[in-house]
Amino acid sequence: AKLYEAFEGRVLQIIESEYVYAVDREMLEALRSAAYQFSSDIMHAKIRQGLHAGQKGRLVQLIELVGRLGLIEYGDAVLLHLGSRSHAVRGAAGRALGRMGDSRARTDLEKLLATEDVTHVQVAAIRSLGELGDPSSIGILKQLRVDPAPLVRGEAAYSLARIGRCEYLEEWLVALPKIW
Repeated sequence: AKLYEAFEGRVLQIIESEYVYAVDREMLEALRSAAYQFSSDIMHAKIRQGLHAGQKGRLVQLIELVGRLGLIEYGDAVLLHLGSRSHAVRGAAGRALGRMGDSRARTDLEKLLATEDVTHVQVAAIRSLGELGDPSSIGILKQLRVDPAPLVRGEAAYSLARIGRCEYLEEWLVALPKIW
């Protein structure tokens, strides 16, 4: 958004400058559209480049941003990071996939849960399964209700409730004091 505003501002400066005397409304809209498309192309190129880069801190931030913006077109690139050696990257990827609403991620998130032992990564994957809302995830979420970590148990119960299994909402409420 900031990049677009900068381009739009520059377009307006050009239009208002002494070099441009007569500009109609169509020309202004054409320039704004070109500025937006240019900034959008730059943004997407930077995202693609960043998702394939190896700098962990930047990668985590970029994955989080892609998730917050709901950029589902980067779902495949984010899916690859579920297998990262870094638990921070795996957790960010798990959170982003749920926020994007990419239903193709369900099986990969379930596979991650079957092998993951880092609590915050498990919680991110569980939350994403709840956000995706696919009833096919009920089986693994039920299994996680007996996990030794209270945070995992509570998140599993909450995700079950989000999927529509309201009987697990009370279980989640009981788990809350243990989580906090």
